[in-house]
Amino acid sequence: MSVTLRQPLTLEECQRVREWRNDPLVLPMLRTGYKTPAEQEQFYYQHVSRSWWRRWLVAKEHEYYAIEYQGDCVGMGGLTHLRRVPGEAEISLIIGPMYRGAGVGTAAVDALLAEAWRLGLTAVIGECYATGAIQFWTQQVSCRPERTTSNLTEHGNLVWRWVRA
Repeated sequence: MSVTLRQPLTLEECQRVREWRNDPLVLPMLRTGYKTPAEQEQFYYQHVSRSWWRRWLVAKEHEYYAIEYQGDCVGMGGLTHLRRVPGEAEISLIIGPMYRGAGVGTAAVDALLAEAWRLGLTAVIGECYATGAIQFWTQQVSCRPERTTSNLTEHGNLVWRWVRA
């Protein structure tokens, strides 16, 4: 399975991702709540559309990518909080419901990690709340044990850190 990362996303793609993330089966898994079209548009103009030219001007805080599979945008991934801890980023991923369970998410994680190492990062961190997504992220952590540390918090959240090999 092969996916590619593409920047920048279009506003239309961001709105499609908003619909996927607002799905009643997905929304409880997210740290952030329901997004209106106007909120997603604001996110797009603040973090996504300007990201491709801002990287040439100032240090970036977030990098967002369209996840493409067989020529279609099937999700959105991110490496965020790039300036919080030098050399480290937080991974984020949302895949359209019709593509889940087919290996697209795992391929997207691989692509995001490759991009993180290409950017010169030394670690990628993540946290997943005790929801349905924890199975996916537990699998991602367990298939990369040689460079991963992880633990469950007292609330049942999975926290992990991948280190550049």
